[in-house]
Amino acid sequence: MTQAKINPHVLQWARRRLELTEEQLAQKIGLGAKPQRLQGWERGQEFPTFRQAQALARVLHIPFGYLFLSNPPTTVLPIPDFRTLPEPERGKYSPELEDA
Repeated sequence: MTQAKINPHVLQWARRRLELTEEQLAQKIGLGAKPQRLQGWERGQEFPTFRQAQALARVLHIPFGYLFLSNPPTTVLPIPDFRTLPEPERGKYSPELEDA
């Protein structure tokens, strides 16, 4: 099978953005009890197939092409943020808000 040479830093960023553990993401993309394969992808030691990379993008709510970027994208929303949040959470947006 053809491997998708994804950027492991982007994969880590996308997983952390959704606050998923490696085990949870492995379950969601169908790796079952093999989170070590996902860990290998995040370390850049192994690469997923294109189908697995497409499943990653779908589950992580990112465009497929993001997995091949050299750096994780930065998010700047063009709307003012009037939410009252604790300091550590300011500037963090949910994937749903970013999509909207």
